[in-house]
Amino acid sequence: MSQKTTKIKFEIRRNFRTGHPAVVYTKNGHRYKFLGLTHAQITKHGKNNKRLIVNPDPNDRRVAYFLTYSQYDHKRDFGPKLVDWKISKQDQEVMIRYMK
Repeated sequence: MSQKTTKIKFEIRRNFRTGHPAVVYTKNGHRYKFLGLTHAQITKHGKNNKRLIVNPDPNDRRVAYFLTYSQYDHKRDFGPKLVDWKISKQDQEVMIRYMK
């Protein structure tokens, strides 16, 4: 029996495994598919991150980036939804291109 996939639109949660917030956009069984958020322009693996127009954290004025590749992690690796955090409409349009 296959797992049911549910779309979640731009839900931001803290990923405890990576230590970074993440934009969760799909739930598949007990796993979330997400794009990671960071302040780094380049990841430690040498990949370029995409700059966000607006930092999703309303209390942070620094430049924010998202990782341009999707990742999966178990639901238990995530905290509750970060209520005050939001992805701007302009950033959503860019991020959708990387949600594969």
